[in-house]
Amino acid sequence: MDPETKKVIISPDVVFDEVSFDNYDENDGENTSILALFPDDYTLERNISSTDEGIQSEENIETTTSLEATTRKNPPRQKKLPSHSSIYVVEMNHFSTLSFFFMGESLENEPKLYSEAKGIPEWENAMVEEISALDKNGTWELVPKPYDADLITCKWVYKLKKKADGTIDRYKACLVGRGFSQQYGRDYDETFSPVARMVTVRTIISLAASKNWKLWQLDVKNAFLYGDLNHDIFMEQLQGFVSKEYPNHVCRLKKVLYGLKQAPRAWFSKIAEYLDFCGFKSSSADPSLFIKKTPTVCTLLLLYVDDMIITSDDSVEINNL
Repeated sequence: MDPETKKVIISPDVVFDEVSFDNYDENDGENTSILALFPDDYTLERNISSTDEGIQSEENIETTTSLEATTRKNPPRQKKLPSHSSIYVVEMNHFSTLSFFFMGESLENEPKLYSEAKGIPEWENAMVEEISALDKNGTWELVPKPYDADLITCKWVYKLKKKADGTIDRYKACLVGRGFSQQYGRDYDETFSPVARMVTVRTIISLAASKNWKLWQLDVKNAFLYGDLNHDIFMEQLQGFVSKEYPNHVCRLKKVLYGLKQAPRAWFSKIAEYLDFCGFKSSSADPSLFIKKTPTVCTLLLLYVDDMIITSDDSVEINNL
């Protein structure tokens, strides 16, 4: 901009005038700084007098308060427990039971290793039950070990299933494959599996409550064992259950085991395929929500890993599922 003509000129080449500044008065800056640093005598005297008055008023208030405090000598307030605190009585035998229940302590310990569970009838029966389920499902087959095969290992995981009162319901032994030894591209490709969002869970429960629909919660037993494998995975034989006829063979997995990287995805694909066959459609807002709607019946099924929440306006539809 030309400072004299006040015209704006647009040009690719400009030179900044760093000597003269438009609308700038040197005296204004000096006067402002002088006033800020050295206020007049009247202002100083006024501030000093007002400060003195404030100090005197505070001293008067403190003196008055101290005099009132000395003249008033009320007796100290007696402290006692509220009356409602005496209506709660907990006997010692009940307290010991509750402490064990809420603190999660139990006389039974969950074994960490197979050597700890070996010899205990309850845990041995749980392992036999797990092996029977795996054999019935055709989870693997014994084959000679390929010369270039990389074996994955497995381990037993032991859990105590308890009732609402804290007592033991059953002993559960789960065979878990150690998927951390798998290699991408050789043993697995995709691992993503949708998981239900908590807002969807709340919405389903709220809808069932508002519509007065019945709500079912299901737990699919050995859910991951239903998933199909698309890769050749070889696993060593189970500790404590090595075949006497083929001790040097290995397990070629035909179904998914817990612990494998592709296990959640394989299970979700299997259950989604079955629900699609039954007429359910996956929701675009949450892929874990499956909806089946007819002119007379509406059914909602929410899948959270191996747990399900089902609600419908027709109980017969749930029983037929």
